[in-house]
Amino acid sequence: MNLLQKYYPGIAKVSPELAQEVIDRSGRHCECSEGCRMLAQEIHHVARKRRVAHLNNLKHLSIDCHKVPNGVHGNIEFDNKMRKEYQDWCFEQGYSEDEVRYLLGFKDMRLL
Repeated sequence: MNLLQKYYPGIAKVSPELAQEVIDRSGRHCECSEGCRMLAQEIHHVARKRRVAHLNNLKHLSIDCHKVPNGVHGNIEFDNKMRKEYQDWCFEQGYSEDEVRYLLGFKDMRLL
């Protein structure tokens, strides 16, 4: 059993190859915006609706930064910070505001 099969058996819309790229990029350390550098064990979709599975929409996070009450799923400020980084990257790539709203899962919401 390889690392992906052990830790990432059911990642929605993320291929094993893409998950491996995320793991390689992170060096198996948490990629949270807070710079904790703990051991990363989970892959997080930055965009809420999981619309896009590509390297810039995925972060390799520690369990603490991913799921505990102060993690990205329990802390809106932390979540917004990660989505803002992704939003800025999308604009740098030339996406329009409507495309960025779609990628982030915002229908009629203002961007961050």
